[in-house]
Amino acid sequence: MMRLDFDHYLLGLARDAGATLKLGDAVGKIDLERQTVTLRSGQEIAFGFLIGADGVNSVVAKTLYGRSFDPAQIAFALEAEVPRDRLPHQGDRVEFDFSAARWGYGWVFPKQSTVTIGIGGLHRLNPDLRRRLDLYFQRKGLDAGDFKVKGQYLPGGDYRRVPGRSNVLLCGDAAGAVDPISGEGIPYAMQTGAAAGRAIALALSQPAGRSALSIYCDEYNNVIAELRRGKVWRWLVYPRVVERLFAWAFRAERVRKRILTEG
Repeated sequence: MMRLDFDHYLLGLARDAGATLKLGDAVGKIDLERQTVTLRSGQEIAFGFLIGADGVNSVVAKTLYGRSFDPAQIAFALEAEVPRDRLPHQGDRVEFDFSAARWGYGWVFPKQSTVTIGIGGLHRLNPDLRRRLDLYFQRKGLDAGDFKVKGQYLPGGDYRRVPGRSNVLLCGDAAGAVDPISGEGIPYAMQTGAAAGRAIALALSQPAGRSALSIYCDEYNNVIAELRRGKVWRWLVYPRVVERLFAWAFRAERVRKRILTEG
């Protein structure tokens, strides 16, 4: 599914549930002591609880911690939508190419009318990511310059151990809840977003009980347990020495099978 369509669907659900939408007016400042959010238009909104679901460049996270992400841990991705008729032999085959980037990979994701082709990896290890993208497109018989290329930072497993403070909660990319190997974030965004909503609802029903953050962490910790395992496993996927070992083992196994077959 295209992200624009999916996001529009989710926005409609929020509107139908009674949310007041403030479209086209970004957050300018958050005052945690006064519990107010000031929009760039100047409008000030008071809050009892605040969920930061504002992505990798989160204003909420920056307000809480001084920065929205760790530059040493951040990943970066580039991708473009290619009409399916430009890749007539691709069909519905999904591709992952772990040689396309350092501590990252290239991908081909067929959709209804387009094919998403992209590449991503740890930002500090891929200063030449655009050149790598060009080469990846060339291997497909395409010129990346013919398409609109979009770029975005990815937390890359740099999740927050404590996702907020008291009545301010972070979820999704704002909390760094992204798979450390694949860079996938939507499932974790939806899981943590739902958990944040449930935590606030429970905190409201028990005014003298636990804080919303404490309740939220019960579910959030289950999510990051999976991400923590992913950070361990990626040491078996990405390092060059391991990559060479797997390549050697694969070649050795092919030679062994050929000797057994032909001998």
